[in-house]
Amino acid sequence: MLKTIILIFVLLLALKINAATTEQHTKVILRSIAHEFLLQLNDSTSRILPIENINGRFAIRFESELSFEPDMLSFSTLKVLEKASITTDYIVEIERCNSTETIHSFQTTPDKNLTPCKQRALPKGCYIFYFSTITPLESEKTNQNQLFYITTTLLIALISLLLFLFFTKKKNKNVSFITIGAYQLDPKRMLLIYKNQSTELSSKETDLLIYFHTNNSQTLKREQILNTIWDDNGQYIGRTLDVYVSKLRKKLQQDPNIKIINIRGVGYKFITNT
Repeated sequence: MLKTIILIFVLLLALKINAATTEQHTKVILRSIAHEFLLQLNDSTSRILPIENINGRFAIRFESELSFEPDMLSFSTLKVLEKASITTDYIVEIERCNSTETIHSFQTTPDKNLTPCKQRALPKGCYIFYFSTITPLESEKTNQNQLFYITTTLLIALISLLLFLFFTKKKNKNVSFITIGAYQLDPKRMLLIYKNQSTELSSKETDLLIYFHTNNSQTLKREQILNTIWDDNGQYIGRTLDVYVSKLRKKLQQDPNIKIINIRGVGYKFITNT
């Protein structure tokens, strides 16, 4: 049980880390583009401000005001993307800092022939370069949907497992006697009663018998039984399950209608014909 919970939380953490790593990688690429752009302007001193993700658009800002030809940005962008073997397609938009009006935009592409034509230099001022994905955007949505689906599924599975174990244990605590064929099982005192005779059971024998009875006539896999009864914590070795089954068979032999059938290569099936 504990291993199951830990595994689920590790998967959730890994998915979250993967999403954060992807965004961080994008920011590194964009910072490289900004650096290359400043080099094209023969500017090696201006500071690049932290890259921000604003509603799915990554914003590049500079500490100093700039005057530049728009095609210098497209050249820098394509150069960095090609060098880093990035196939992500971006829409790049240039806006003035105090305005939401787009004064220039272009689409990146591996095909250099689509590089936009030269334009006149923009006057010196404060500009923001916005990068937003195109085709990968659908992939990102798909990844986000998959992440949501996986997370939701894991959480539902965890909650269902916890509820199942809670109500199973609660039921076992509240019940006084369980009728199994011609026997009466007292789970609290771990006694198997046949007529006026009682036989002591170990805690694992009791748990195993209750599990068999609860899943009467169902084929149970060995791994399923071991994980449920021994909690998959390494306390069982080799033929432990077979030994416990053999013990139960002997203690239930007074009722010929009770059978624990070995399903070769699979597990066991518990049957009561009463």
